[in-house]
Amino acid sequence: MVESRDFRYVSDLLQLYPDKTIILDVPQEEFEEMKTCILEYSKISKNFICKVYNLKELNFYYENKIKFYYAYSVNSFYDVVGLINLGVEYIKIHAPLTFNMPALKNFNVKFRMVPNVAYDAYIPRANGICGQWIRPEDVQHYEDSIYVFEFENADLN
Repeated sequence: MVESRDFRYVSDLLQLYPDKTIILDVPQEEFEEMKTCILEYSKISKNFICKVYNLKELNFYYENKIKFYYAYSVNSFYDVVGLINLGVEYIKIHAPLTFNMPALKNFNVKFRMVPNVAYDAYIPRANGICGQWIRPEDVQHYEDSIYVFEFENADLN
């Protein structure tokens, strides 16, 4: 994954690692500045993907046949279907979707997950579970349905 501040180096990475997936983080406030390069990179490699924060920008990706995924995690099948209809390459999920892995196999899309962050949806549930945290020894139970496990740093301050 390439941070937006380094977006001008993506072409070098695409040439150095032609068989690897290169993901460019595209924050909303930098989208206009990056558009020309994004178009160029998408023509260089089929393994180039953008991580998008603003759903209003998706027409640009869709119309230019640029692979992308929504940066934020979703927690409902309704959101999964909506993102699939928008043409995303991946869908990042969290609880309670992560507790229904067999149902995720019915969708024709790759799922991403952050196992080391317990997202809190702030919605009280009868069973008390409102977030997820996957123990390292349990990751194998999710591997059939999850394409990428992303690990995020916790804020230790």
